[in-house]
Amino acid sequence: MAMPIMANVHLLSDSVGTPMLSLATMYIFRGCLPSFISYLFFIPYFCIAMFGVAGLPCGGIIVMMPLLTSQFGFTEEMIAVVMSLYVLLDPFGTAANLIGDGALVIIVNKVLKKIETCLKKRESTKLSLLNFYNMLMVSILLSNSICLL
Repeated sequence: MAMPIMANVHLLSDSVGTPMLSLATMYIFRGCLPSFISYLFFIPYFCIAMFGVAGLPCGGIIVMMPLLTSQFGFTEEMIAVVMSLYVLLDPFGTAANLIGDGALVIIVNKVLKKIETCLKKRESTKLSLLNFYNMLMVSILLSNSICLL
């Protein structure tokens, strides 16, 4: 039950690797990092783009090229450096994604089993619908917070 949820939420290598590569490249080429405000505008676009490329090999960097150019003003040379490093590091990121997805599925399944046992006890303890809703929200927040780690 948890696997379809995790397929589009957890992209460890893209969510950590691509911003780090882009920031390092920007620092090497320009000697400075972007301002907090410009990086704050970059984050929503980045998250939306990552949902669109879930499951595509090296798709994250292909979608990121226009974002890096428009948000941070990357030149063609800077894009080439980021792409070449991304292609070299992508197999390690894929391994991290697999391990993280497996761990996340185990955690979410354990939380769902606890909710199921509480629902079975519901008839004897009169567990309210509000408590069930709160437990469900906690499990969703737990899975999303682990994705951000």
